[in-house]
Amino acid sequence: MFQWGCGRACGNIKRNILFPEEVTVPRLPVKYIAAGCWHCLLLTDGGNVFSWGMGQEGQLGLGEDRIHISTPCLLSYSQLTEVTQIQAGDSYSAAITAAGELLLWGQIHCLSRVSDHTGLKRIWTPQPVPLAGRKVCDVACGSWHMMALTTWSHKQNGECPHPETEARFRNLVRNPVLMEHTEKENTDQNISQGH
Repeated sequence: MFQWGCGRACGNIKRNILFPEEVTVPRLPVKYIAAGCWHCLLLTDGGNVFSWGMGQEGQLGLGEDRIHISTPCLLSYSQLTEVTQIQAGDSYSAAITAAGELLLWGQIHCLSRVSDHTGLKRIWTPQPVPLAGRKVCDVACGSWHMMALTTWSHKQNGECPHPETEARFRNLVRNPVLMEHTEKENTDQNISQGH
């Protein structure tokens, strides 16, 4: 595995890495890698998560006292087992477990609540995110926001938990509304959006 760019994000506080440089990785098959603004993540085939780089906002997941790590370091927390996916935002990290649980750590800008800890903006170690008991199957991390795709199933009695939404959706599928745009509308829209 190779990395290059901002030295601090790559675990080097002395210099930037101008050319691809090999990373000493654990002797385990690597499944995924992710890079945030100041940190890096690595997921092994066995579901272990490693982090390195700068962690001043908690994005390394190693606690308040470990804010710079130069080589990949294992995150060993009981709730962070059998991880199937990782993602990195600017100053935060996310992981999904085999059980479909979403865990976050770091700081997510513009959010006042990222876990059960009301008002907590910085999370120093991986914490589960309550999503009404739904299992997470995918996660995306942006600079200022995030998304989690959850599985959806009918209740045991076969009813939709949100029948009004389901009815509207079925209506649109049966009777789609044809939308036409003139060339002028598309041009105006593109200009207003800076295209």
